[in-house]
Order: sequence, then structure tokens, then C-alpha cells
Amino acid sequence: MAEFLKDPNTILVINGKPYRLVATEKPVSFCPCDMCDLSDLCAGKDDTLPLYPLCSPIRTKTSFFFMEDWEAWNKQISDFCDLSKCQKALK
Repeated sequence: MAEFLKDPNTILVINGKPYRLVATEKPVSFCPCDMCDLSDLCAGKDDTLPLYPLCSPIRTKTSFFFMEDWEAWNKQISDFCDLSKCQKALK
């Protein structure tokens, strides 16, 4: 099983689900987009890759990707979410 290095500063909440930016200590794929839980949203229909600047930080050579991570959910995030919409998204 892969060990994930979590970026503590980059979390996206999309449709009520938290996604954390992560990398693997030992890559299991040469294409991080294949491992990304947001690849369908990012690659989309026109391949503009709108999330690419977030998952390709200049400060490192490590390949990052987004992974659904409910451990990232905290009070700071919930203060900015409409919980009624989040609950609908979870059903």
C-alpha cells in the first residue's frame, strides 16, 4: 500500500467532498493524473487542466494529485460550507 505525503495547505471542497493534495513516497504510476480523484473534473472535455497549477507546485519535483480525504474536514472548512448542500452531495 502506498504511503501518502499530505500537503497541509491545499484542500479543495467540491460538491461537499474534501480533496487534499497528496503525493506518494514511492510512485506507483508515472502519471499522477491517473491517481487523481479530480482527474475527470480537471481534464474535462477540452483538456485545459484548470487544477494543474495547484497540483504541480514549483517548489518540488514530486508529482502531486488530489485524493478524497475526510480527515481534512475540520471546523475551518465547515464554516465556509453550506452544510445542507454538503449533506445532499453525500447522499
